[in-house]
Amino acid sequence: MKAPPAGPSRLRADSSFVDGAKVDRVDRVDRTGEANSIEPALRIRAFEEGDEQRLHAVFHSSIHTHAARDHSPEQLVAWSPMVVDATLAARWVERMRAIRPFVVETDGGAGGTIVGYADLQPDGYIDHFFVSGGFGGRGVGTRLMTHLIDQARLRRLALLTSDVSTTARGFFAGFGFEIVERQIVVQRGARFTSTRMRLDLDAAHG
Repeated sequence: MKAPPAGPSRLRADSSFVDGAKVDRVDRVDRTGEANSIEPALRIRAFEEGDEQRLHAVFHSSIHTHAARDHSPEQLVAWSPMVVDATLAARWVERMRAIRPFVVETDGGAGGTIVGYADLQPDGYIDHFFVSGGFGGRGVGTRLMTHLIDQARLRRLALLTSDVSTTARGFFAGFGFEIVERQIVVQRGARFTSTRMRLDLDAAHG
């Protein structure tokens, strides 16, 4: 799961699980083989216009489920408000169409359920990474991160970076991401710890 953005003028790093995500520590256990129950079957596809509302449902459930381990109720509501007005909804649609994330859904054809999403920007920045609150521990985060790394290598990117939430830090570290710096960000009056992390793909490949 990604961390909340640094402020209203900064549209990056709303995430990782969360930021994304998120995206939780249980997924890291999946990757080591200690718990590897991937049900139902999953597929990853490109973002399509019309996905925005379902992606917001993933974002909201990820924060209010996974991130609840590490954040107060006040922080959770500041990160993802319980009520979304028309202005917030419009900004969300704009944001999703800008970052165009990869979408993970259950393999149910056209009616598959979206259970996670994450983006990969041209400079290697991962802005959003979230897994639905009901799908922790099913390998969704692992599949999604593996896909991002594969795509980064296909694009010949040397470095991945992300601003990661406290909850997602261990998950990202499990893929070889290293801490660059920690910072405090403020979102809707609530303070959050955000960790800038990076993965050197050349070193990871070697």
